[in-house]
Amino acid sequence: FEEGRRQVAEMRLALASGNFVQLSRLAHTIKGSFGSLRATRARWQAHDLECAAGSGDASRCRQSFSALEQNLTELEPELRMLRDRVARQLPTL
Repeated sequence: FEEGRRQVAEMRLALASGNFVQLSRLAHTIKGSFGSLRATRARWQAHDLECAAGSGDASRCRQSFSALEQNLTELEPELRMLRDRVARQLPTL
């Protein structure tokens, strides 16, 4: 969760400064994380942000980033529950 927050903060800074190369790279990275978690909607939002940044479309980047942030807010409780469920199933060493 901390890594995700750090990446979102970095994306926000990249967007604010117009650093579309960095924004695209960060969106690509977080897209892979969401793919691993099977968070399909968040993955597609990250993909859209990556593409928008790749084309230098600031308006679309802002829209995509806003949608991604909203989705992350909604997704976090579900991810926490999944983490806790998996942790309960792991054997203690």
